[in-house]
Amino acid sequence: MIKAIIFDVGGVLVPNDVPRLRRAVMRALGITAEQYAAHWPQLIDALDAGRITEAQFWQELLEATGAPGPVPSPSPLATAVAGLRPHQAVMELVEELKDSGYRLGIISNITADHAALYRQQGLTEQFDDAIFSSEVGLTKPDKRIYWLALERLGVRPHEAVFIDDNAENVAAAARLGLHAIAYTTPARLRRELHRLGVGRARTPVEVVDRHGRLLGRRVTIDQAYRQGLWHRGVHVVIYTPQGQILVQRRAPVLVYRPGLLDVSAGGAVDAGESPTAAAVRELREELGLLVSPRDLEFVGLARYNHHLPAIDRHAKVVLYSYLLRVDDAAMPLQLQPGEVSAAEFLGWPRAVSLVQQHALRRLGRLVPSYAYYRRMLLLVDQRRARLRRQA
Repeated sequence: MIKAIIFDVGGVLVPNDVPRLRRAVMRALGITAEQYAAHWPQLIDALDAGRITEAQFWQELLEATGAPGPVPSPSPLATAVAGLRPHQAVMELVEELKDSGYRLGIISNITADHAALYRQQGLTEQFDDAIFSSEVGLTKPDKRIYWLALERLGVRPHEAVFIDDNAENVAAAARLGLHAIAYTTPARLRRELHRLGVGRARTPVEVVDRHGRLLGRRVTIDQAYRQGLWHRGVHVVIYTPQGQILVQRRAPVLVYRPGLLDVSAGGAVDAGESPTAAAVRELREELGLLVSPRDLEFVGLARYNHHLPAIDRHAKVVLYSYLLRVDDAAMPLQLQPGEVSAAEFLGWPRAVSLVQQHALRRLGRLVPSYAYYRRMLLLVDQRRARLRRQA
């Protein structure tokens, strides 16, 4: 059971305009992008950890780059956060989670001056604990800062969710056993929390019988998995007329089947949502594909019934299966951080080999739904044959 939610500050609770700060520093000191990249990361890490003062930071940066100085007053670091205000949508979510009884924490790599400013502005008032790197001498992704946050909040790793916009920090939290979410937008954050069944930020699913008939009961997705309740999901296999099949790699931070290959895009059907609408939504969120319901071909129902003792879940899903034909395998994709780490179209022979052999060298292993994938590829092959006859 999830008891605590831990947020990053810059890039999550408040905007993080790193490009603007970089331009301001380069302009103020008269240094190049190469000089900035060579010296800024190491020095800002020392400042965030409280090992040097801001005055020492600027002096060392001037010496390292050979910039004549002086540093403007107020400094670019000070002006970078002066006008920033919290993301209203994220803070509304924080308030909801607080009202729902979750323990709330902060872990942020941040200078002492910025930490003091955020405390003065009241940013930390909704939180049970706030760990600022400059105050504890530790920075993300050092595992000790995560353990410190868990200790202060009084929870174990699997009882906490960590949210950050930095992939390295997210991966570090996931390695310790926290539910880790890569932040992109408030809407996507809510949906990631939905998947974990968190607080008022969750979207319920409909309980169904094994044939997909609604039973008039709604539960969170987490309750459905924990109690082994049938609910609806969608899978979409994407192919080209030449028989290329889109294969995606599940993100390594996922609790279920991390890092494995999947021959479909999909997810749960929200309560009040049609399966087709869910398929359209999942394609947009996971891959950045904008399709209409008319583009999807419904090809039938399947059942997924697997006990997952390692994560204390029993997945019982009635799958609404779809095919989506796209004309160009070179189309741009926008992969959802925290869900999909890579995606590519495989030629027909390689796609068939992946499904038959359950893995491909230098590519990886397939999610173990082998019989289902074989049926879906058979349907794709039938469409390919039809297209050849029509040509």
